[in-house]
Amino acid sequence: MDQVPILRQISLHAQNDVSLAVLEHNKEKPVQLSYAELKRCVVFLSASLKKILDASDGPRHVAFFINPSAAPGA
Repeated sequence: MDQVPILRQISLHAQNDVSLAVLEHNKEKPVQLSYAELKRCVVFLSASLKKILDASDGPRHVAFFINPSAAPGA
């Protein structure tokens, strides 16, 4: 499965043990997620999406939205 640039960047950060990928301030208790945890989530969800797409006779594409501040080089 081809990776888009943002997923390649997540993998690179996970390999380099960059600690903080996501920090959510909107809750009473802040939510933190490391790049390694984020990569595990992406791998799991990718496999699920692939299974759904493989079972479908319709168009095989997936769109996603990401906050521009989280994009590489932002």
